[in-house]
Amino acid sequence: MSSTLDLQIHLFGDLRILHRGKPIGVGLAPRLQSLLAYLLLHHTTPQSRKRLAFLLWPDSSDAQARTNLRKTLTLLRRNHPLLERAIYADHQTVQWRPPFSFALDVTELETRLARADEQEQAGQVVTALDELAAAVDLYTAALFPACYDEWIGGERERLHQLCLKSLTHLIEVHENRREWAQALGYAQRSLRLDPLQESVQLAVMRLYALLGDRAAALVVYRRYVALLEEEVDAPPSSEVQAIYLRLLEEEQTDGPDSYSAPRLVGRQAEWKMLLHAWRESAHG
Repeated sequence: MSSTLDLQIHLFGDLRILHRGKPIGVGLAPRLQSLLAYLLLHHTTPQSRKRLAFLLWPDSSDAQARTNLRKTLTLLRRNHPLLERAIYADHQTVQWRPPFSFALDVTELETRLARADEQEQAGQVVTALDELAAAVDLYTAALFPACYDEWIGGERERLHQLCLKSLTHLIEVHENRREWAQALGYAQRSLRLDPLQESVQLAVMRLYALLGDRAAALVVYRRYVALLEEEVDAPPSSEVQAIYLRLLEEEQTDGPDSYSAPRLVGRQAEWKMLLHAWRESAHG
């Protein structure tokens, strides 16, 4: 039976369900949230009751897990009739299959990434960038972080890496187009998701330098050094240190176009002298 009801569902961050712009399902029990999340992420395929029961109640016996699933579906039917209408269930399977339209942020992100790839392959760079930017904007937080079930870990990491990869591509394309500020913005967003990405730390330092703000680039380096010491108890790589030492050199010309890649790699004498000078200034 068709209906004009529409749902907008968010799984990045807390599970949020909007019906015509208004939140519904507020205060759903944790197991019910997990059930809905799983069904939404796998909405194209019916899910066996046995598998659902095992995934959601792995520490229970098969019989108890099946009972728990049945009770959870009954709770949904009793307290959230609109959501219950979106779920098809028979004796063997359960599936998110609403008789009305719905939008899921995870699906939209992957759809936009596919479009971006198609547009880029067709040589439509600007359109591809727009799709890619819209996709990463959807990734506001990790996938349903309130869920600690084992089944969600792989999917959460996959989407996280997909977003990081997309941000890296945006950084590269904007930098190649000499759009330093846009590239820097995406690099900073990427570091908020994973600050231990050395390549992105390097990109931020480089982009600040290209924008003529060497002081900010040096601050990024020092913060990264402190982060490495705290998180992994290791120094930065020689490449990172080379960029830092390059930034400490006396500026040759003014303006953002004066910055180039580090020139110290392979020049051991200069390297040692500058490293010694840096250590002296850092500890003096």
